[in-house]
Amino acid sequence: MKTSNSKSSWNPLGVFVPVVESLRSFKGNARTCILVEPLWGISYNLFVPYTSLYMLALGVDAVGIGLIATVTMVLQTLWSLTAGIITDRFGRRRTSLIFDTLSWSIPTVLWAFAQDFRWFLVAGIFNASVRVVHVSWSCLFIEDAPVDLRVRLYTWMSVAGTLSGFFAPLAGFFVNRFGLVNATRGLYGFAFLAMTSMIWIRNAKVKETSIGIQRMREIRAKGNHTFWEEYRVASTRFLGNRSAVIAFLLALLSNIHLQVRNNFLSVVLTRGIGLPPAWIAIFPFLATGVTLMVYFLVIPRIKNIRKGLTITLLINMVGNIIFFVAPDLRMNLGAALFSVILGTLVMAVGMGVSGPVIDAILANSVDEKTRAVTLSIVYTMMFGLSAPFGWFSGFLAELQPRYPALLMALLMFLSTLLALRLRQDKDQP
Repeated sequence: MKTSNSKSSWNPLGVFVPVVESLRSFKGNARTCILVEPLWGISYNLFVPYTSLYMLALGVDAVGIGLIATVTMVLQTLWSLTAGIITDRFGRRRTSLIFDTLSWSIPTVLWAFAQDFRWFLVAGIFNASVRVVHVSWSCLFIEDAPVDLRVRLYTWMSVAGTLSGFFAPLAGFFVNRFGLVNATRGLYGFAFLAMTSMIWIRNAKVKETSIGIQRMREIRAKGNHTFWEEYRVASTRFLGNRSAVIAFLLALLSNIHLQVRNNFLSVVLTRGIGLPPAWIAIFPFLATGVTLMVYFLVIPRIKNIRKGLTITLLINMVGNIIFFVAPDLRMNLGAALFSVILGTLVMAVGMGVSGPVIDAILANSVDEKTRAVTLSIVYTMMFGLSAPFGWFSGFLAELQPRYPALLMALLMFLSTLLALRLRQDKDQP
């Protein structure tokens, strides 16, 4: 009788209840950061599919795009080195306000009015300071949150960003209506307004974290000269933890993959496969629905994080291979569209799981008290090692526009091998 009643009262929407309830359980800074994220995510997802095409249209070639990416990454490395000092000295809240303004509000204006390579280079120099925010915001978002909620928090942060993908087709409409250059200028103008609003709304609602207050007091008492000793101790401790090193390498490969994807996937799709630029915005829209289903239906049911990560990294690799072998649209329209749609959906499944899981694994590998300093070290190494791949990806794209997809597949294969090693570590979540 019990079984019969439970079946008759089953509600298919009930699978979403635990996930939605988890959002209600979030409090303080984490909740605020999640709720304001769409203001950043919507504007970013509108312009990012057209960034490379916009630069190409203004006379910057693929090697120039790669060079700007490399210069930006080198500067990000330098900013990452000082990010921990800045974050602990001025506090998570104030640092996020200042450096979000420098890294997003100013560059979006420069991109909107860009005329040539020099404009993009200067914008990239400002945008490089985002790595300070990467540390300060990560601390602001996660420090006062319980450890057992962090995968859920990063999942919901990804949901907030992914929801923005539903607006991506608007970019395609504007490009088709006003042309690539004029439409992209308008999208950057909108990004300035939306991102600046997000920065100030978040600043008004969040509070300095308990660890942030403690660290500011310690800095005032001890002085800045103690930082380098803290860097040395934190480096030794982090590098001596095998699980933390594996988590770092996973984050490194994920960052390189993201860099190549953001800068050159549109080149693969247009110059490699032959899609018209106005079509590019359709595919993030398709991916958004699949990724949200993954967030709501798959991640809450993953019992073995290592196994789930391994499988989804392999799925990412397959998605990139599909892009590499897809037929030319000019030769076979139906097969080319089918391949691009399939590759997009496959990668949406893979990235939907791997992104938040890698973020949470890395976050849980970092000592709570020295989080800002340790993250500063981690991001310094990460972006320093990632820097050459901007230029290298541009070089590959000049040789053959599909080669960046092959590079992304290789990165996911190496990540899979690392995830298999991670499965053997019992001290990981």
